[in-house]
Amino acid sequence: MAKKIRWTTCSITDRTSIYKYWLERNQSDIYPEKLEQLFENSAELISNFLQETYRYQALLLLNNRGAYSF
Repeated sequence: MAKKIRWTTCSITDRTSIYKYWLERNQSDIYPEKLEQLFENSAELISNFLQETYRYQALLLLNNRGAYSF
């Protein structure tokens, strides 16, 4: 299971400002929706990477203690 990404208030405000800018500029919500999908996909990639990194670190820690061998 991937780690859950918690967005800060500042990042939510920034994202909303970006969406509003592109909505007003293009007079369409298509591009802001694409941006939202890109943000979500990027967050998921980061989350999965962090989960794998933590798993690897745990294995190294166990291996250094002699509790786990490869």
